[in-house]
Amino acid sequence: MAIQFKRKTTAAGAPAGGSLLAGELAFNTFDQKIYTSSNGTDIIELAGNAGVGTVTSVNSLLPDAGGNVLLDTDDISEGITNFYYTSARFDTSFATKTTSNLTEGTNLYWTTARGESMFDSKIAAATTDDLSEGTTNLYYTDARADSRIQAAIQDTVSSSTTLYSSAKVDALVSGSLQYKGAWDASTNTPTLSDATGSQNDFYKVSVGGTQDLGSGSIVFEVGDDVIHNGTKWEAFGSTNLVTSVNSKVGAVVLNTDDIAEGSTNLYYTNARVDAEVATLGYTKIDDATPGSSTTTYSAQKIEAIVGDAEEVDDTATVASTTKVWSINKINANYMPIDVDYGTYV
Repeated sequence: MAIQFKRKTTAAGAPAGGSLLAGELAFNTFDQKIYTSSNGTDIIELAGNAGVGTVTSVNSLLPDAGGNVLLDTDDISEGITNFYYTSARFDTSFATKTTSNLTEGTNLYWTTARGESMFDSKIAAATTDDLSEGTTNLYYTDARADSRIQAAIQDTVSSSTTLYSSAKVDALVSGSLQYKGAWDASTNTPTLSDATGSQNDFYKVSVGGTQDLGSGSIVFEVGDDVIHNGTKWEAFGSTNLVTSVNSKVGAVVLNTDDIAEGSTNLYYTNARVDAEVATLGYTKIDDATPGSSTTTYSAQKIEAIVGDAEEVDDTATVASTTKVWSINKINANYMPIDVDYGTYV
């Protein structure tokens, strides 16, 4: 009786994965190798004879006990296509390269647009401190200004392009008033006295008051000029000038609304007219109230009554549509009112 395992005799190669059961053996007589599987899926080579198709050495290196040969580049000679790296070869190759061979990274390549943008940014942030002084356009210095001003002073020349020295100016303004500022006469601020003043110094009074500056009490009004005559301070009043009218300044135009009523010349009011008429014994015209002792009829009302009346009766004391007073009775009763017709409103 003979036992035969799975086998292959005519072609090289291991069994396909999954073709062996776990522990099942397979022989490849062509390769002279034995295979098995550990789980029914993988293929494990158990043994092989160094026969046809078996590598026995690589570049003169023998395999280890597991059949492995370890190589590095020192064990492999350089061919004619894939060359090994050398510094000389790198230098030669690198020498032929330009920025066209390199992708732009953090260090950006120069472009006209980038250059102009950078220049604009830098020049916008720059000041004269960033620029050295040239030989023609010089920077300002106090020393240069002082030198130029000093060169322009010419006390003997009267010209719009020259300056006078302080001594010349003092001589010209000697005798002219020297304004010192505002002065509070109520508190003497700043402090003035006849002994400390200088001739032609003057102040403008900002707050009025009374002060004795060494020559007796003087009443100072707001707006006065206080001038030192070389011996004492004097007040030159400006209070005779009108500065405002009823709180208005400038070209003032007033009407009665801007002027408060005094105690003698009173403004017109209806109440005042009515009161004045009453003191004279006159009464108001009231055509709608007949027979009243406190009112009277207008001329038009009287004429209408007279025109409609049929009987004269001076004894009648109440309104009637058939009787009327005579002209004498009317004149006697209404003459005062007739006199005042033109002014009563």
